[in-house]
Amino acid sequence: MSTDTNIWLLISDGMTDEALAMIDSGAVSVDEKDDYGYTPLMAAVSYNNIALCRRLLELGANLEARDQRGATPLHYAECLEAFEFLKAAGADLTAVDSAGQSPIESYIFTEDLDFVADLLLAGHFTKDQFTLSQDVYDELARLLPEDKLADLLPEPLDTMSPEMTELLEQFRASMPEGADMNQVMAALSQILQNATILGEGDEDEDGETGETGESTAEEADDSGDV
Repeated sequence: MSTDTNIWLLISDGMTDEALAMIDSGAVSVDEKDDYGYTPLMAAVSYNNIALCRRLLELGANLEARDQRGATPLHYAECLEAFEFLKAAGADLTAVDSAGQSPIESYIFTEDLDFVADLLLAGHFTKDQFTLSQDVYDELARLLPEDKLADLLPEPLDTMSPEMTELLEQFRASMPEGADMNQVMAALSQILQNATILGEGDEDEDGETGETGESTAEEADDSGDV
């Protein structure tokens, strides 16, 4: 990707005509990706530019494109209007990213709870499609009508796992004030990547222990033969 390719900056600045001109001229493709796998449609969704979303889809943009962490454009929605536009266009509401999170689960993880409340009130998700920690349940309970809580929210989990708590704290600490969605997703991708690397390290260590155990057993047999 050329460093001169700034279609994402144009989209973030609301320069829709200029962004489309780059695609029309062939300077970038309609599904061009930046270093994080972020496409123009993902950018248009995150900035709630419905007119640009519509035009990009008309030009053949991939509604189910994946970024580096496996997120689709729907994972980038931040408001009801963008979500409903993509849903009407046929976006997969159950698509999961590399962390196994569906769009609703990713909105909950990033604590975009006003948006989550709007989605639940509009009937886009049912309570069997996600889980909640006690803290998130309590916050959503403040945002939703009391007489609808039993219908809209699942019972909260007793506790969040230590691993998930640590990931959430890392995520919160890494976010600069006023971060845009691309920064949010990049930070989340890095945190999940680090968690994966640590997990692989544990497996390797176990594997090495197993090999050592086999060697010790063989040595014992040899000693017995002597």
